[in-house]
Amino acid sequence: FSPRLLRSFMFGQVRMLENGYQNLWKKVAARLNVETNFEVKSARRIGNEWLVESSSGRTQAFDAIIWTAPLDVAAKSVELAPQLKETFSKIEHQFYSSSLVEVEGLPRGSGVVTKNYAAAQSGNVVSWLYRWPNKTNVANFYTLSNAFMTPEAVEAGLRTFAASHGFKITKVVKSVGWKYFPHFSSEALNDRAYQLIESAQGRNGLYFGGEIMNFSTVEHTSEYSRDLVEKFF
Repeated sequence: FSPRLLRSFMFGQVRMLENGYQNLWKKVAARLNVETNFEVKSARRIGNEWLVESSSGRTQAFDAIIWTAPLDVAAKSVELAPQLKETFSKIEHQFYSSSLVEVEGLPRGSGVVTKNYAAAQSGNVVSWLYRWPNKTNVANFYTLSNAFMTPEAVEAGLRTFAASHGFKITKVVKSVGWKYFPHFSSEALNDRAYQLIESAQGRNGLYFGGEIMNFSTVEHTSEYSRDLVEKFF
């Protein structure tokens, strides 16, 4: 989290979209020619075009591609220069679980436990908030996890947290694991990973965006996407 976002959690200043981000993107897409459920199998540069093939075998041609899916996926799907592919293969992630939980006795608002952001605290709650504070007793908890943590382990951590903080969990509605916060190691940064990516922007009509190019919030990724389009288009 950025310092500003952490302060927002700590002082209860986080505001969520009532109908969720999915509804926002549907409204944005309604004005555009957007095709969903097109799972990219490969993207190859042929002449002056990019030929993008779906997992179902359908191919579409494009003058340019702005790739905003995870860049480590691009390393496996897109025709890239060897040095760029090697750089993308160095991307690391922080895993976490997002859980919707029915609670009793948890104060309204939001909170963050900064000490639990250390890797050694895997399995512990790092933050929580009420997404619909005036309508329900369902709170959203975020747990630091790893690629091997089971839903049962996540729930055990939630119940331990509830017991130590004086509130009751009546039901864990759902927990979903995420590959969060793509980033480069210090070694990769010293090898000028970002300089390499930025110098490749626009080469052969291929551009890169997404959270790793700025930070893992909707605001930050949108800012970078806007700047990218303004610079090159």
